[in-house]
Amino acid sequence: MRAHKIICALILALAGCGNAEPGLNDAIKLVVGEIGIAPAAPAAALPAYADLVALPYASIGLRLEGAPDAPIALLAANSFVNGRVWYVDMARRGVILEGGRVAGSRGMVQDLLGAQFSSDDPLTNRTAPQDWPSETLLIQRARDGVGEEYIRAYRCSVTYHGEESAELYQRSLPLAHFSESCSGGQVAFQNDHWVDPVDGRMWKTRQWTGPGTGFVDVVVIRAFGD
Repeated sequence: MRAHKIICALILALAGCGNAEPGLNDAIKLVVGEIGIAPAAPAAALPAYADLVALPYASIGLRLEGAPDAPIALLAANSFVNGRVWYVDMARRGVILEGGRVAGSRGMVQDLLGAQFSSDDPLTNRTAPQDWPSETLLIQRARDGVGEEYIRAYRCSVTYHGEESAELYQRSLPLAHFSESCSGGQVAFQNDHWVDPVDGRMWKTRQWTGPGTGFVDVVVIRAFGD
């Protein structure tokens, strides 16, 4: 499965700009090292959390359902357009987030081309746990197995599971856990989100992106705007 290709790309790009600034790649190599798309040797150790948050670049960790045992991929914010942040590796593969929602993907097995959400969505509009709605609506635009585009709407029932210790990138935090049981047509899935128990900021999420790529797991390392 080609999902391992993006997982093996452990390289950060520049936040807030389309091109890496001079010297940034050299700085990245000091922390991450030289890691290719499909290295023959075992992958180098991941950089320390403290080293990553010390860099002035928003970053996330990404893992695909199709490669659960692969090293987590480190992606950084490359652009911010209409409230959405594009997190990419140096080959510009990655995910687009609107707040805590996965609104698109690029370079995956089968990309999520776009998505829309209800106006009161608790992840696109940061919402304290006690104010989350009991239902959400997701609309996704993607391609099927023969390349034809389709749009599908999913209605989701929201369940609160209480606070728990959630494992993030080389650390854990006490977070509020919500799940969404979603269905549309013949498709059903469950998304899971772990958010700050006070202000509702997403720190970890597992979201369905379509039958090709399946679920993506995202953990926030350095939040955008911090």
